[in-house]
This record gives sequence, structure tokens and C-alpha cells, in this order.
Amino acid sequence: MPKGPETKKFEQTGNLGDATRIRETRCLCCPQIFVVEILATPMTDAFSTKPHQRFGIPLEANDYPPADSALAQAIGLDCELDAVNTTPKIYLIDTDPEVQSAIAEIADEMDAAVECFEDADAFLQSYMPGGPGCVVSEFRLLGMNGVTLQETMRHQGLHVPIVFLTAHAETTLTVRAVKAGAITVLEKPFSRQDLWDALQIAFDVDNNFRRFDAKHSQVRGRLSQITPKEKAVLDLMIQGKANKTIARELSVSVRTVEARRHQIFKKVEAESVAELVKIVLTAGEA
Repeated sequence: MPKGPETKKFEQTGNLGDATRIRETRCLCCPQIFVVEILATPMTDAFSTKPHQRFGIPLEANDYPPADSALAQAIGLDCELDAVNTTPKIYLIDTDPEVQSAIAEIADEMDAAVECFEDADAFLQSYMPGGPGCVVSEFRLLGMNGVTLQETMRHQGLHVPIVFLTAHAETTLTVRAVKAGAITVLEKPFSRQDLWDALQIAFDVDNNFRRFDAKHSQVRGRLSQITPKEKAVLDLMIQGKANKTIARELSVSVRTVEARRHQIFKKVEAESVAELVKIVLTAGEA
């Protein structure tokens, strides 16, 4: 989740779609303060859902106190959201009362939250990426079954560990689920210790992925600063080609290549070609 409240200026009313896309892509997890030149009704309606504030520009003298207050509120709300998103959550897709009770007890001991769903469709419609957690699901569900749920989550880019529960274990489906990334498939009735262990592994897997994803995003953010012309030089640099060769292939001067190399190292925060190659490979840009 992005740290801190976000401010954004929108030029005229034509960029309402940009503001809407920010709200949708950020999943409303980050408080936002919008500063617009024309505070039109459609724009006002678009930002009517909290936690958003909007102000017209230029700011008048009497706007400063409420603007300061809005920023303070946004920072406070962001801290609250961050605290919520650091609490792991178990997304339980199972209507079995005994399973719900067992999950609730273990979640309480693990300081985790629980959210229950009747079926996979309800979970997919409700799930909001942002916080740590895992899915615990009955394998045989009405409508979408466990394997289909896994495939759907993968296609949607939802990297959430899954623990399956089933009263009718089938070797073929179990192997398929585990190969697709499921933590395990527990056959009912399962022992409390087995469920605890599975949940702990799921939380550990999720934490490891989040650390990797954070590092990956940071590296990609640095690489995104590189211009297309610099990218052309970078591609040849990581192939081990010398400046003269790069200059000849790109039909530019050696001095131009050297200038672009300097910008690449500066933007990517690398000190050597070897480090640069490592960064590119980490980001999956090679």
C-alpha cells in the first residue's frame, strides 16, 4: 500500500477519468486530496466517497485552515489504514459451522481477522488487495470449485496463499491443487494442529512474497525513470557491449552514449554494470 496521503492536480474537467482511475486502481486504500482548477458538479460527485477531499485553485486565504485540517486527517486516516492492513486476515470460504468456529479460535490466538464467504464468487467480488492474509476454502464449492478459484485468482494477479479443506479428498485434484500453489489440502475432520501449521505456513509465504514484491516494485520504479533512448543504451550495456559498439549500432556519438550511461547509473542507483544487470534481472526487464 502506498505510504502517506496522495495529492493530485487535475487540469480542467477533461481529466476526470484520470481521477477516477486513481481511485479505482488504488482500491481506496490511500486517502487522497484533490486540487482542481474547476470544481464542477461532476467532479465533486466523483470524489464524494470518503476518504477524499477536494479544493479549487488558487487556494483562498480562508481555504488554508480546512486544507491543513484535511491533510492532518488524511495522515491520521492513512496511519489507521496502515495499521489495519498489517493485521493478517483469513478469508474463509466454507459454511461449515465447525470449521468457522475452529478458524475463529485459531485466528484469535494468531491475532488475525476472519472474513467469511458462502462461495468463491462472493469472495472474488469482495476481496480488496492491500493487506496480508490467506484464503481457507472448502475444495468442493457450489458454482466455482477450488481448482477454478485458484486459476481465477492467478489470472487476476491475486497472489494470496490458499489452504484447502475437503471432506472427500481425491488424489488427482489434491495433486493438481498443490502443484498450482496451494499450501496444502486438509481432509475433514482435520486436527487443530494441522490447521494451525497450515495457516502459519500460509502467512509466512504471504509475508515473503510481499517483501519480494516491495523490492520488485521499488526496482521497477527506478527503471521507469529511464527514457526510451536511455533504454536502448541500457539494453546493449547489459549485453556487455562497449561504448563505441553501442554508438555505432545506435548511430550516435560516443559522447552521447556516455551521457546516457551516466543518466542510467544515476536513475537506477547502480555503481557498476554488474550491479545494473542484477537490478534489471530483479525487475524482470531483461
